[in-house]
Amino acid sequence: MNLAGYEISRQEVLTDLEEQLDEMLSDAPETVSESTRKAIKDEALAYARRVLGSLSSAELRSETARQRFMITTLRDAERRMRGF
Repeated sequence: MNLAGYEISRQEVLTDLEEQLDEMLSDAPETVSESTRKAIKDEALAYARRVLGSLSSAELRSETARQRFMITTLRDAERRMRGF
């Protein structure tokens, strides 16, 4: 198993997710404080790290699985954002 490639793929997913979270949270209603935005982002990234750490390299390389994971994580973050 190529652990270097595994780590790069994992980091790529986290970087993509962080960029999308930043974009989503920049459009949050004014009623959502900066500290709440940061908490939502931190929770989403912590969740992503836990999930990504449990995936096999084959699972991590699956574009379909990656897309589903991103969509689900972003939807959860958006639900939290809209709840404030």
